[in-house]
Amino acid sequence: MALGRHRVRRLFGSRLSKLGNRLSRHGVVVVTVVRLLPLAPYSIVNLAAGAAQIRLRDFLIGTVLGITAGRRRLGGVRRTAGAHGAPARGG
Repeated sequence: MALGRHRVRRLFGSRLSKLGNRLSRHGVVVVTVVRLLPLAPYSIVNLAAGAAQIRLRDFLIGTVLGITAGRRRLGGVRRTAGAHGAPARGG
C-alpha cells in the first residue's frame, strides 16, 4: 500500500513539513553530505530528496559534489594502501 503525500502529512503533521522546508532550503548541502556518508542506498536517498521537495538543480549539484568528493577520498585511500605494500585494487 503506497502512502500518498496527503496521508503522510495527516499522519506526521507539521513536524514533517518543517523538516521538509529545512531540507529544501539547504538542498545542496544535505544531498552532498548524504552522498558522502553511507547512510542509505541511492534509491532511498533519491526518494527522500523528492519527498522533501529538494529542487532538481540542488539535488544534481549535491550529487555531483558528494560523489566526486567520495571518489577522491576513496582514491586517496587506495594510493596510501599501495604505498605501504598492500596491492591497490581496481584500476
